[in-house]
Parts: sequence; structure tokens; C-alpha cells
Amino acid sequence: MRVAVIGLGAMGRHHARCYTEIPGVTLAAAADPDPAAMEAAIRLGARAYGSAEDLLRSEDLDAVSVCAPTRQHREIALRCLEAGLHVLVEKPIAATVEDAEDILRAAERSGRVLMVGHIERFNPAVRALKRLIAEGRLGTLLQLHFQRLGLRPRAAPDVPVVVDLGVHDLDLAACLCGAPLEDITALGGRAVLGVPDYACLLARCGAAAVTIQLSWVTPIKLRRVIACGTDGYAELNLVTQDLRWFHRDTGGDEPATFPEFVARYGRGAEAGVALPFPEQGREPLRIELEEFLGAARFGWTVPAGGQDALQALRLALEASRQIAAAEPVPWPA
Repeated sequence: MRVAVIGLGAMGRHHARCYTEIPGVTLAAAADPDPAAMEAAIRLGARAYGSAEDLLRSEDLDAVSVCAPTRQHREIALRCLEAGLHVLVEKPIAATVEDAEDILRAAERSGRVLMVGHIERFNPAVRALKRLIAEGRLGTLLQLHFQRLGLRPRAAPDVPVVVDLGVHDLDLAACLCGAPLEDITALGGRAVLGVPDYACLLARCGAAAVTIQLSWVTPIKLRRVIACGTDGYAELNLVTQDLRWFHRDTGGDEPATFPEFVARYGRGAEAGVALPFPEQGREPLRIELEEFLGAARFGWTVPAGGQDALQALRLALEASRQIAAAEPVPWPA
């Protein structure tokens, strides 16, 4: 298959790299107005173009990854679908619900595959956690907690932190619960960027309470999921793919001394049972692109479709609206 990448920012360059590593796939071209990005495409053996229009006019392609800034997703995705290409759009699917709906309608008219880059769905550890929940090893799911923290993006974001980062966990919560999220409430604000850059979200997903902590102003990169149920607890590091499981404590004598208390409870997640799982350690993006191309070529089920992405965007925009409408909290100078 002949593929291209439009937008060679931080994520687009990884798309381009992964495509060169997949057997039977040719990274034919890439487009970005930045000369440095074009040089990166040439180093990968792809023809470089300064715009999506030039690329689509000049290349014979099967599929494309759209990794341009969020507010450009609609225009570029529509052009690609009209050109008869299978399209993977990086998350969020678009900047507005109306733009997202336009993309979904265009995909339906074209009969081509539309997939959205909710990469955490392809993390092998997430799939293992989903199986753990589905098998009932946590009992009834009561709580899901997500932490997605880090420093500000290198490039100025064109959407708030909830829309850019939060859609990951809004989508992931629904995926893990197997039910849509409801009753979302959000608090947050602007600390150092021109858009809201930190937030806490609360929602309901079936019987489970969902909390999501987001930040672009934290001096540590943290990606974590905690699942609590009536019969167990699981903690997942999305970066290392370390998944640990605790069965519910059936009781026993409490520690008699402080050192005993520390010895029993101080290790936290490290004390859990480390669960191995298939494909542990594989790069989620590589899996995502392989499954996208499988859906395009062989008709596989699309594992991250447009309707799920649209719902995550709706929730993210509603949370962002609540944050914007709240009385601003002064940030100390």
C-alpha cells in the first residue's frame, strides 16, 4: 500500500517513521509547510510537499494520516476522502462538533475507512486491563481514575488541554466501561498558556465514577489509569505498559507497629501482581497503523471509529465550556 502523512509535527513524524517499518507499506510522500519537516520526510525516503493540495494533486495513494493542527482536520480530511483515500485523522477528530460531523458524512459518502487516532485503545496494556474488567476480576467496576500530566507542548496548542489531551481519557473510559460517559463536570483554568491548560473532570460511566486529571504545567510526564472494583484494584502505567492487579484483601490483623504498617502498605502498586499479556512492550502507534491499514485493505473492523471520536469530542467541548464559563481564579504572579 502507498501511504502519506500530512503534517509532520511531533506526532506526524512518528506516523511517518512507523509506516516505513511496516512490511508491504510504502511511505510515498509527506506534506508540511515547515522546511525542516520536509527534510525529515526526505530522509525517510518520501517525496516532500509544502501543502496537502500539492501532495494530493501529485501522488497516487491508498491511504493517508492527517496529523495537521486540529483546526485544519476538517478541510484536509474532506479533501483526502474526496480523493478516494482511506483516512486516519489524529485525535481529536476536529475542533468542533460541526466539523467532525462533516468528516463523518464525507466518509460515509466515500465508502472509505475513517479511523481516528485514539492511540491508547491500541496500547497492549489497555487491552489487557479491558479484559481484566470484562472477565470480572475486579468485580463490579466502581471507579476509574486517569492522570495525564506533563509540560507545555513545544508548539502553541490551538485547542484547550481538555480537547487536546482529555479526549484520550474520555474515549478510554468509555472503552473500558463499555458504556457512554454522562453527567460531566469540569474545573480548570489557564496557568501559563493562552488556552486552559489544567483541568479536573468528573463523569459517570454506567455504575462507575470517572475522574480525569489533566495538566500542561506539571514538571513530570505521567500517564496512569487506576481501576477500582468491588473485588479488586488495578493500576496501569500507560508509558511502561506495567499493569498490576490486587485482589480484595479478605482481612487479617492490622499491623501492630509503624514499621509493620510501612512494610505492609508502603510499596503501593509495586506490591501488586504484575500481569503479563500478549504484545507487551509493542509500540501502540505501530499497532494502530497496522490495524488502520488492515481495515482499509481487508475490511477489518475499525477499532477507533468516527462516532466514538465524536462523542469524546462532545464531552471535551462541554468540559471546556464549563471551564471557560467559570469565574476565573487569579494565578499568583
